[in-house]
Order: sequence, then structure tokens, then C-alpha cells
Amino acid sequence: MIDVDRRPDAPPSLASQKSFCDDDVIEALNIDFHGKCYLCERRHNVAYMEVDHRVPKAKVLALKFEWTNLFPACSPCNGQRTRGTPTDGYLSPGQGVEQRLTQTATPSNDVNVELSCDFSAVSATDAPAIATATELQRLHTVDTRARARKRMKGAELLREIASHYTKEIATLEVSVLRARRDKQSAGEAEGLLRARLSRKARFSMLLRSLVAPSLADLFD
Repeated sequence: MIDVDRRPDAPPSLASQKSFCDDDVIEALNIDFHGKCYLCERRHNVAYMEVDHRVPKAKVLALKFEWTNLFPACSPCNGQRTRGTPTDGYLSPGQGVEQRLTQTATPSNDVNVELSCDFSAVSATDAPAIATATELQRLHTVDTRARARKRMKGAELLREIASHYTKEIATLEVSVLRARRDKQSAGEAEGLLRARLSRKARFSMLLRSLVAPSLADLFD
């Protein structure tokens, strides 16, 4: 999960309180959140993007058309969210999630899963961060007790993250590290790696945890 700068003015269609997912809402969310699911950072086809209520609309009806309560989600994440809200609530992008959460991915020893993800609150007293870490952990874990379809969704997400790192990041990472070791210009490789680790790129927070710490200067 990344922090974003949501536009302050709500899309005009929300004023009518007839729909929370008209075209202007979809377009605004897609632009403000860089075309990514706010929970897993998977890129989605805008035609299949779902609008999620951070605080469920069934719980607080007044927030059904509230712009700051609407978020772009992929279908798997939206379908697997817990339909309730902790007493102290969750964190949302824009509330310092990158500073209040630790988000890491590591290679897995499980032959069935290429990597594992870990989410935790930086502070043990930050209740919203703890609740958000728990939610993200569940979405990024293959629950062996769950039904087959749910297990497959979790495994698919982890495979997608691992595959993206292998195909799009790893080779560039090696090139840049080698160039820096030899005190040479990394050139195009460094520019490409910077772009693929930016907040606009998919899985940016987890991918950053996979690359060498010495490359942190490439993070925007």
C-alpha cells in the first residue's frame, strides 16, 4: 500500500448521490491511484476496477458517496475484504502508510509459493496500522484452511509479484549494482529500474524490499 495525493475536489457525479461509481469517479480514482488496486498494488484494467468503501457503506450510510471513502480495488481484494471496521479503523493511502507500516517480501522456502510477504505496524500502539497490517497480511497469504478458490487467488497474487520481480527488476538490479561496484555509469538500466520501483509502478512497496538496500536512493 502506498500513500497518494487524492484530488481535493470530489467528482461532480457524487453530488447527486445516485451512484458512487460513475465514469468520472472511476477516472479520478484510476489517475490518483496510478491505475493500481489500493490494497495489493496490482495494476488493473480500468474496465474491471471496482470501487471499494474503506468504511463499509452498510455500516455508515452517510459515507456511501463520500469521496474520501472511495478507493480503487481489484476484484480479488475487494471480494476478500472483511466486511467490518475495527474500533479504531484502518489506515488509508494518504495517512502516512509508508511510514506507519513495514511491508516486505522475501523468497519462500515453500516449493508451492515463490515468495512470502510480511506486513506489520511500525508502532505497537498504532491500532489503525496494526489492523491494516493484519488485513494486508491476509490478502497476501495463501490460507491452507480456505477453500480452493480462495487459496488460488492468494497464490496467484504471490506468483505475480515474484514473476514481476524476476522478469522486470532482477536483471536491472544486477546491472546497476555491477556498474556502481565498478564505478561506471549505469545509464539506461538505472533509469528503467528507478521507474519500475516508483510509486506509480505495480507492487512498488514490496519490490523495494526485495532489491539491495544500497539502491534505496532510486526510490521516489
